[in-house]
Amino acid sequence: MDSSTPWYRGAAVPGRSDEWTVAAVARRSLVSDETFVCEATGDEVPASSTHLLVTIRRDGRFRTRTKEFVVRDEDTLREWLETGE
Repeated sequence: MDSSTPWYRGAAVPGRSDEWTVAAVARRSLVSDETFVCEATGDEVPASSTHLLVTIRRDGRFRTRTKEFVVRDEDTLREWLETGE
């Protein structure tokens, strides 16, 4: 991994098989009263607050699968990926 590669790229995802890795992370907020559940903590995250949209991927023999979920912030994501908790 070179210095331009984000720290999270390729990290294993806790609670999933080792085939699933983090592909991308983006900050976002939405104009909505909706809430999301933080994948790392289980806490509710208001859609209107800035949060992370995490894309994970699993390379298959014939196709790549992706999934997305919300994590509250970068510190939460880092702790979750590093400790698995």
